[in-house]
Amino acid sequence: MRMAQVKAADPAEKKKLTGEMKALDQELAAWDEAGQRQVLALVTMRDREVPVLMAAILFKYNFMTQ
Repeated sequence: MRMAQVKAADPAEKKKLTGEMKALDQELAAWDEAGQRQVLALVTMRDREVPVLMAAILFKYNFMTQ
């Protein structure tokens, strides 16, 4: 991610604000990564569960019609 530049007249204030911005940037990156992992897990579950569910429905239908 791209961080904005801190504009402060006081060097101590600039250092403090820069540190806070870096911490927020890292936290935001961690949230983004966690969100991407959750989406990947949901897609993986969907891709696995739908065929299994369809097979169970078809099996039950075939069993009941015989």
